[in-house]
Amino acid sequence: MSRTFAALRHPHFRAMWIALLLSNTGTWMQTVSQGWLVYQLTDSQVYLGSVGLVRALPLLTLSLVGGAAADRFDRRRLLYVTNTAAAVLSLLLAVLTWTGTVRVWHILAIGLLSAAVLSFDQPTRQAFIPTLVPRELLMNAISLNSMTFNGAAVFGPALAGALVPWIGLGGNFFLNALSYAAVPLALWRMKLPPQPERAPRRVADDLREGLRYVRGRPDLLALLAAAAGLSFFARSYVALLPVFARDILKAGVQGLGLLMAAPGLGTVLGALLLAHLGDFRAKEKLLLGSGLGLCGALVAFAFSRSFTASLGLQVVAGAASVVASSVINTLLQLSVDDAMRGRVMSMYTLTMLGMLPLGQMPLGALGEAWGAPWAVTLFACVAAGVLVGALSASARRAGARRAPAA
Repeated sequence: MSRTFAALRHPHFRAMWIALLLSNTGTWMQTVSQGWLVYQLTDSQVYLGSVGLVRALPLLTLSLVGGAAADRFDRRRLLYVTNTAAAVLSLLLAVLTWTGTVRVWHILAIGLLSAAVLSFDQPTRQAFIPTLVPRELLMNAISLNSMTFNGAAVFGPALAGALVPWIGLGGNFFLNALSYAAVPLALWRMKLPPQPERAPRRVADDLREGLRYVRGRPDLLALLAAAAGLSFFARSYVALLPVFARDILKAGVQGLGLLMAAPGLGTVLGALLLAHLGDFRAKEKLLLGSGLGLCGALVAFAFSRSFTASLGLQVVAGAASVVASSVINTLLQLSVDDAMRGRVMSMYTLTMLGMLPLGQMPLGALGEAWGAPWAVTLFACVAAGVLVGALSASARRAGARRAPAA
């Protein structure tokens, strides 16, 4: 067990890990409550997808700028700013809901601004991790760090569903706003030297430099393509979980909370496995297997009519998802120069977080036309194809580089 939790022996990483676990629990509570609120207000799968679409726009357009900022400015100070801004937006949504004045456009606007904040927060947070642990513990730290978001899904959604009858949807939004204080508090207690700030340059120059760096690295391109395919076509299914909970499985808001909590249990199991394995060689094979496992679990879930079986398949999907994303993250972190880390991780943010909500709009439209089960099935099959294609292309390029000249 000491090997599994090795990174937590470092006090700065341990403080950040606990803070992110608290903060992400609030985020999951808001995610469940927000989806239910939108479906209550509109009774539309298209609107559920629209929430994802508006979140995708800032992630796609600002993530690279956020990565350039993470490479230029002190990352700890940036995290102070992003968490404060996110708390204010959650508090605004709570007030609108409490007063009964909330409208769908309010949710869309707040979602847009929250995603803009996330565009700076996520690459900064990812680039900050290697400063907290030694290089040999990076895989362990990334696996444990993934638990702070995905693991919070074990109890965050279930807690949200249980609290709705007591404090309402607005109460969940308010608790999320409070949870953001955990990260600034942890950062304030860290005794770290300030990150050297680079000489001022045009943002466009930083972006071009980062894009040239990745374009010249086929291995990085393949990893980012795999992440994009899994996020756009596989993980986007979460937007339709209110449909499965209410209309297909007849489980209500409490059932929705459990359906969103079940993948969190899987992510804890998957992350613990990866943390125990530590630094191992066959990462690409594990990425392929876990990605295909995610897609298979989603196809089975789409046509399940048993709530218990659906929960079990969600656990499998969560475990496979966190293994795939953690392996991609680790391979990227181990392959980049620190001066480029923020920009490369911003591209990872773009593919993992930007593509996910971007896929929710077409998935919602397809679900409206064909039904949610067929929409999820089609997207899962396409995700499997993209993953296999990206990794095969990368393997062929690596083989060509190793082949002796004629």
